[in-house]
Amino acid sequence: MTQFQNTMFLMAWLKKLGCKNVVLCPGSRNAALIQAFEQANFNCISHFDERSAAYFALGNARGMDEWVAVCCTSGTAALNFVPAAAEAAAQKQKVIFITADRPKGEKLSYANQSISQINAFKDYVSQSLDLDAKNDEFLSVLPKEVVSEIPLHINVRYHEPFYEFSHEQLDVNESLLELKIGDERVNKEGVIYKPLHAFKYMLVAGYDSDILNKAKGLEKQIPTFGDTFSPDYAYGNIGNLELYLNELSKEDFPDVLITSGTYLLSKKIRIWLKSGMLKQHWHIDDNKHYTSPFQSQEFNRISKLNFDQLVDVIYPEKNYLRSFKDLEDKASKRLEKYAKGNQLFNVIDKVVAHYNLDSFHCGNSMSARYGAIYASVNGNIKKLFANRGTAGIDGCISTFLGYCAAHKEKHH
Repeated sequence: MTQFQNTMFLMAWLKKLGCKNVVLCPGSRNAALIQAFEQANFNCISHFDERSAAYFALGNARGMDEWVAVCCTSGTAALNFVPAAAEAAAQKQKVIFITADRPKGEKLSYANQSISQINAFKDYVSQSLDLDAKNDEFLSVLPKEVVSEIPLHINVRYHEPFYEFSHEQLDVNESLLELKIGDERVNKEGVIYKPLHAFKYMLVAGYDSDILNKAKGLEKQIPTFGDTFSPDYAYGNIGNLELYLNELSKEDFPDVLITSGTYLLSKKIRIWLKSGMLKQHWHIDDNKHYTSPFQSQEFNRISKLNFDQLVDVIYPEKNYLRSFKDLEDKASKRLEKYAKGNQLFNVIDKVVAHYNLDSFHCGNSMSARYGAIYASVNGNIKKLFANRGTAGIDGCISTFLGYCAAHKEKHH
């Protein structure tokens, strides 16, 4: 079996996975991969810089909600994928990082661009495959199961010569391409401990959480709010907590904190939630390795599969929500007044109206915070996007462009 035939088998496997788009970076060691992607009729997007290409693939995967591959040559080019891999893992995006590599053993002979590529991604992917393109059993060693929404690394070792291509059609045995898309690491033994009555409950949705939309009904009983970059931020009944934290007393601190998703954008709110001792912290997550950052007498991780039970065990203190709503109304008026006098927001208003925009893509740090404030006062902005997984300031523009490529019909 030739190297190129095995590469075409990889193409068939990727199509079976549902991958259609690939971002290609230049190189010689990955020449067979580039040729195979073209020949297999993938939607190929060329990119000259590996670091930016990986973030572009991340944005494209988020926009498509499908597996998107990014491919590069060997050596330090592969290491440029790692920052985007960390972000993709934190966001749970379907990105496949494909790196060409030299044959095993060349690292020990000081060959150019021979580094340890296979372990570079290990903390950020569900699998890191190390394949030899000359292996006669190449097709049979391709994985039969892939974890959904967790990035994947495929390292393919090529031997010289690199340019022995073939245009023959390969007859792929479909039985060898059986592929199961598994769920995330789900612990089906999630247990909800029934709490005492008349507790002060608060539901907080972090970045990437859609739990507020699923918890309809709770917004009439307890304070619920989402990170401004949460997909369902608008479903919360509290939107301006950061503006009146200094007006809250010890009596306003919750007894039971229910959280979902990753970290909150607001440092002030994070500090406030860490400042007191909770009676209970419930975190809705299928990742059994999650560790609570808050002080609590009791911590329970609740599987998403058991979330429907949550509403049945909540008996909130009646006046707890009312105290927040009064402060919320006052804060909203102050924020509207501030927005009207802000020259930057006035300019953005004109851009939003002219292009009929309904979403923002933000960088991190202050740009994310300004985007969050603006979205809270402009009802036309329904979604905010940012690389909030690791909250790094790098790769933001490339991620934005990748998302735009998946939605060419819209202004961004």
